[in-house]
Amino acid sequence: MARWLFFFAEYNFTVEYKPGKQNVLADALTRRSDYELAHLVYLESPLYELIREAYAEDDDLAGLVEALGAFNKAVELTARHRSRLHRYSEWRVCSTTK
Repeated sequence: MARWLFFFAEYNFTVEYKPGKQNVLADALTRRSDYELAHLVYLESPLYELIREAYAEDDDLAGLVEALGAFNKAVELTARHRSRLHRYSEWRVCSTTK
């Protein structure tokens, strides 16, 4: 509460603490169960697929795409690709699974 008092110190009003059951309004707002989900929207974008296709068509990164898609397969990579694979392996931007 002290943090909020400091935050609102420049405004012209008083803060009164209402303990327990006296603070009925705040208690009622946190316990309301009549909220309904109006609608749910799923957004989809082709961007992920476009990036994956662009990486697959890139001659320099084709080996890296294959290595990122191969979970437990041994893939021969150049030192440059190994460093990139180590750097980006957590992202799996080119993984073949969704």
